[in-house]
Amino acid sequence: GIDPHAHLEMDFMGMQTIDDFFSGQAAALAGGTTMHIDFIIPVNGSLTAGFDAYSNKAKKGCMDYGFHMAITKWDDDVSRDMEVMVREK
Repeated sequence: GIDPHAHLEMDFMGMQTIDDFFSGQAAALAGGTTMHIDFIIPVNGSLTAGFDAYSNKAKKGCMDYGFHMAITKWDDDVSRDMEVMVREK
């Protein structure tokens, strides 16, 4: 199966979710899930910094995954960042 809504190794309100990419994915695999889609939270408002940070965290993963970007604000910087994400990431 595919888990379309995951939060592995996510920083939020001064805390971090308990499972990192390896432990969360290993548990999912044990239950029959073979892919998950994780939310990316921008780093200091930057979509590309958030993508790079989560891509680095995901290196220790053990199954297929995808990302879903959380857009937490909208301004000209985010608009430009989104163009970079579409073209380069």
